[in-house]
Amino acid sequence: MSAKIQDTTLKVPAIGEAALDWLASGRDGEVEASVSRTVYLKAGKDELFWIAGKNSPMHRRCLQVSSPIPEMLAGASVYVRDRRLVLTSRVSLDWNLARVWKAPVLPAEPDITLEEFAEQVTNFYHSFLELHQPAGLGQLIPAILKNGHHSSKPVFDQGNIILASAWPVVETLLSLLIHHNYRSIPEAASELIGLGEGLTPSGDDFLGGFFFCLNRLQQAYPHELDITSDYSVFLRRCKTRTNLISFTLLKDNACGYGLEPLELFVSALLHGDPFINLHSYAELLVNVGHSTGWDMLTGLLAGMAVTFPVSPIASPK
Repeated sequence: MSAKIQDTTLKVPAIGEAALDWLASGRDGEVEASVSRTVYLKAGKDELFWIAGKNSPMHRRCLQVSSPIPEMLAGASVYVRDRRLVLTSRVSLDWNLARVWKAPVLPAEPDITLEEFAEQVTNFYHSFLELHQPAGLGQLIPAILKNGHHSSKPVFDQGNIILASAWPVVETLLSLLIHHNYRSIPEAASELIGLGEGLTPSGDDFLGGFFFCLNRLQQAYPHELDITSDYSVFLRRCKTRTNLISFTLLKDNACGYGLEPLELFVSALLHGDPFINLHSYAELLVNVGHSTGWDMLTGLLAGMAVTFPVSPIASPK
């Protein structure tokens, strides 16, 4: 007689607010993809959530588990039954005692002025590059810090086709922000969608950090800045030019919902935290993915160009 196979219930120690809302609704779903020990689940037409290991960064759409996740094939159904998420006939997730993860609360008023914020940003990025070798689009950070003033070619590997393709677009975005030409941003930014390889292309990750930054700055300094724009048309176009996972992260970032280290880093900047805190959060961010974190950190810096003084960069035609 064969031994009886025991059912396994995996505990969920932390769950994002959006993931909790999905499970509370009782809607079933299916596996969109299973990549790098993360299972992406689609509920409904476009809603995406994921199950990840305990060392993965939290997000509003994430269910974090401590135990290994079973292998799952794309298209496999998952079910919400009796306050459990049933993954297979033998494995389910229990989220009832999970800590609900929420993004850090922004201060009612920033602890530093916009001018102090801009100075802190540039000083921090210079100090961070002294300790870390950037990857991906992070190699554009020195050129961005120069505000477009180049006596020769920007300092990055000109033979890297991704960097070479991204830089003219990034330079255009910097100029648009510095000259407060916000309406032209979506058209320029669309050139980066899908640029690069991997689950989340570098161009998408850069724009995630870029739009997240604009969202946070508008919230923090509503009287000094007026960068509110409707990106709905832009985002609809993005959907057909990249994969659902990358699109979902980009859309959330544009609406002000980021990965935990991204949220913590920007919150610390607005609170005027000491550099030791900023370095800790930035290190967590750049460790996300192969270059995802660096791409987002670079996009953040580009978005902060709205706080930079007007430079001689010619406005894009």
